[in-house]
Amino acid sequence: MSPDYLKANAGSLLRRGDFVFADTSEDIEGSGNFTHLASDEPTFAGYHTLIARPNSRAETRYLAYMLDSTAFRKQVQQAVKGVKVFSISQGLLKNLEVLLPPLPEQRAIAAFLDGKCAIDEAVRIKEEQITLLAERRQILIQQAVTRGLNEAAPMKDSGIDWIGQIPAHWEVKRFKYLFEQSRLPVRPGDEVVTSFRDGQVTLRSNRRLEGFTEAILEGGYQGIRVGQLVLNSMDAFEGAIGISESDGKCTPEYVICDPIQDGLSQHYFAYLLREMAMARYIQVICNAVRQRAVRIRFNNLAHRFMVAPPADEQRQIVEFVEATKKG
Repeated sequence: MSPDYLKANAGSLLRRGDFVFADTSEDIEGSGNFTHLASDEPTFAGYHTLIARPNSRAETRYLAYMLDSTAFRKQVQQAVKGVKVFSISQGLLKNLEVLLPPLPEQRAIAAFLDGKCAIDEAVRIKEEQITLLAERRQILIQQAVTRGLNEAAPMKDSGIDWIGQIPAHWEVKRFKYLFEQSRLPVRPGDEVVTSFRDGQVTLRSNRRLEGFTEAILEGGYQGIRVGQLVLNSMDAFEGAIGISESDGKCTPEYVICDPIQDGLSQHYFAYLLREMAMARYIQVICNAVRQRAVRIRFNNLAHRFMVAPPADEQRQIVEFVEATKKG
């Protein structure tokens, strides 16, 4: 702002504690939006604003909370005029009611809310940091599983749409040449094993029992053993893929796989298939009318190409992923 402009429009210069209301809003919920000046920096109120200057009877921090309360905002929303654009005026604001306790109480309330809101803001920031950290971890895992740990390795096109470039020395093989479907019988005393969306495959009793029902016919179950690769056919697209940590029985809706080749890391391929699920590629290869009707079968995977790093790299990648998840 030029000095001459400020001089000619001195009424728009603000003081510490002033409130500046937007005089229009494009929706009813935004009616009554304002800002509170809590500094001594020279500040100028722009066009389409209304300045409200508190008198000595009001603690401005208390008023800031009061004017942002549901009770006050509802008064504004009921009083504004307009259809597509909602306008407020000085006259409208002057007729609204504000609860005004004695000054000592105003200050006490403002101090309490300052502390409470500071805690809430700290929690919000921490939650954002946790979310960003989780996203960063997922990116590191995805890169490790599909591109390896050596960033300087020469690359080649994998020919797999959802993966793209892979290290030049990695192989690309159809799933049926890496794994075969398991069909084990149920043994007396076998408990139910469940594949969860976080990738854990364990006895249902290790996690929770409520909300589950068992099949009426024992013949509906299949045997499952520690170390087998498991895909929950109905929930695989949400990440319910992992390595069983329990012996037991499971629903026939599970696809259970055993490695054909020596040296294969079931854990590596579990992580690879989870990345495939997160890329929504499992939904692409499964025929379904509705998302919740998606069911992956062994035949859906059998002819699909998978990347296959050397055995030692598979183990290194698994170690890296496990460390990243813990970190």
